[in-house]
Amino acid sequence: EVTIGEVVRAMDGPLAPSLCASQTAHAPCPVYRCPSEADCVLRGLWVDVRDAISQVVDVTTFGDLAERRRAEESEKREMYHI
Repeated sequence: EVTIGEVVRAMDGPLAPSLCASQTAHAPCPVYRCPSEADCVLRGLWVDVRDAISQVVDVTTFGDLAERRRAEESEKREMYHI
């Protein structure tokens, strides 16, 4: 039942690739790098990246990963080599 997103956030912190795109640890970029967060074209990209990662890790459980591994191992055993 535990999702990958829960564990990653607990161990590594926010999923956002930049703190300006983080929902939980938001911090503006240094002025020398980005003078205006509202006008920053990269911030929107980082929000999209954060959301895409979240969509995967927040619905994937460790049980899902175990099942995926079992399926992969089963496929390997069913292959015939001549």
